[in-house]
Amino acid sequence: MNYWQVQLNNIRLFAFHGVHEEERITGAEFRVDLKVLFGREDPIVQLDQSIDYVRLHKLVKKIMEKPEPLLETICERIAATIHEDFPFLTEINITVTKISPPVANFRGELAVSLSKSYK
Repeated sequence: MNYWQVQLNNIRLFAFHGVHEEERITGAEFRVDLKVLFGREDPIVQLDQSIDYVRLHKLVKKIMEKPEPLLETICERIAATIHEDFPFLTEINITVTKISPPVANFRGELAVSLSKSYK
């Protein structure tokens, strides 16, 4: 069995996620890193035998367009949507990072990660 990973790294999106009203009004820049894994016995010679990263990107963008209070919810929605489109996946790893969170006296980034196995 061959085990494959398809990754989308450093996807930058502007969105309106957050618990605080200000975040939902002004929005913020987010980064999404995604890794999906699957096993396949046969060689991959056509796109329909693998994961279309263009489709993955569209799914992530669509999920990020709907405001959510929690990054955890976003991770769960991304995982569920991708697994629905690609049910043969064995694992999904997602990190959603808020680039400049509106937290007093905080310089840095905040992130939530989800690793989910499907066996």
